[in-house]
Amino acid sequence: MSVTSLPDRALRSTHEVLSFLHLSIERRAEQRQREKSRKQHAKHLTDALKPLPTVRARSLTLPLPADSASGTKRAQRTGWQTQSRLFSMLPPELRMRIYTALFADQDIFVLKDERLRYVKWLPSKHPLLPLLLTCRRVYSEAIDLLYSHTHFNFNDYDTIVWFGSTVLPQRLNLVRFLSVQWDCICFWLPNLRVPPPYDRYTWFKVWDLIASMQGLRELRVKVWNGPRMNRQTEIDVFSPLRELKHLKVFEVELSWKLARENEDDEDENDGEDDPHVDAPYKVSRVRRDYATDDWNWN
Repeated sequence: MSVTSLPDRALRSTHEVLSFLHLSIERRAEQRQREKSRKQHAKHLTDALKPLPTVRARSLTLPLPADSASGTKRAQRTGWQTQSRLFSMLPPELRMRIYTALFADQDIFVLKDERLRYVKWLPSKHPLLPLLLTCRRVYSEAIDLLYSHTHFNFNDYDTIVWFGSTVLPQRLNLVRFLSVQWDCICFWLPNLRVPPPYDRYTWFKVWDLIASMQGLRELRVKVWNGPRMNRQTEIDVFSPLRELKHLKVFEVELSWKLARENEDDEDENDGEDDPHVDAPYKVSRVRRDYATDDWNWN
């Protein structure tokens, strides 16, 4: 007997069973996807760098701590380098000017090496670390200036997280100039499940870290590619940026025009429809010409 000839009650029961089976299949697919995402996050965390310990096994800066505080088996000692003319002839004020001149207006590009699992710094002009490695006294005098006077540049979500986990909190709070560039932001797409570090969790984690930099004064963000977002999506995606209200310079460069809600809407890139009109940052929308490496809207 065909389904259409069954009594109404039996027909409804058949539809209920089919709906239940369809729902069960969808739920199992969602469970598999959640488990896959969980394993991806677990692997991502396993591959990440281990954060710095609360207490170093060996102190780098002066004054040296007591044995019980440093955790070392024997007392640390340091020479005062009185034979060096840098210390014997120049007062601290002049030495600080020398250090400042070395670090000022220097760009440092922070990159990650996933194979060796470490963060490497590439200065734009001249090497910076050799001076700090000469002796503990120079290191102690100049290390703060390295963080406060150089411009740090990042091009990856993970690199910022790794940088934050391998730098002492007091040093992180000295960073004043920060520039970040990313290929795209696509975790918000409903039908796309992106793995870390391009997922929503890492995006918010990055901005929590940036917001924790108490000394930050200038921040420049550039997103190289789309996809385009509508007004509400941009409000949701860029919501963590609104927490950074203490910056002197805060610029965000986006590579797409604001998408329309529907075909009948007017252009939403001007006036009161701007989703960032009351944000603490300034948004510029540009289109990159890959042939000339220029940015402009036609």
